[in-house]
Amino acid sequence: MDKYGNKFTLGQNYILKNGDFLNSVDKNSYLIFNKTKLCLGKNSSIKIKQIKSNLITIEHVKGSLLINNQENNKLNFKIEIFDNLISNFKNKIYTKKLNKKKFILKSFSNANFKPNSSQNIINVKKNATYIFDQILKKNLVKNILESPLIKNCLTNKKRIETNHQKLFRCKPNFSKLICGFQ
Repeated sequence: MDKYGNKFTLGQNYILKNGDFLNSVDKNSYLIFNKTKLCLGKNSSIKIKQIKSNLITIEHVKGSLLINNQENNKLNFKIEIFDNLISNFKNKIYTKKLNKKKFILKSFSNANFKPNSSQNIINVKKNATYIFDQILKKNLVKNILESPLIKNCLTNKKRIETNHQKLFRCKPNFSKLICGFQ
């Protein structure tokens, strides 16, 4: 949906604009442009908040989002999720909203995380997984790389094959939340 509320199907020659709202319904969706893949899990949505020369700010509204941006690409992204800001990641980052207050962050490179409640910037470590529930905590999420969204989005292929969706579940285990694809 564009910023005027008009629904559209994204075509090959469509130019993204500030305010565009993109969502997937029953299947994963993949936007491929230049050296970047923007991948949305099924029933996921994002809003293009701002496009400035080589910087795109995206609001992650619901579901799963993976940005696969090749390292030598000059295009940079910022992700807003629950008014928190993720920035300065070099190539890939994955976020998944679990509910209205909780999300998972999987970093494939170092990144910065700025919570909405603080001016302090947290350095997110390379190849680490975090769960945000009012604070950002490093956590183990089993089989996160088994997600069909992540597998398909991390390839260098121009065409993406979709197979069956694995279910993502989180289970409490004493004082920790264990999440993974099954």
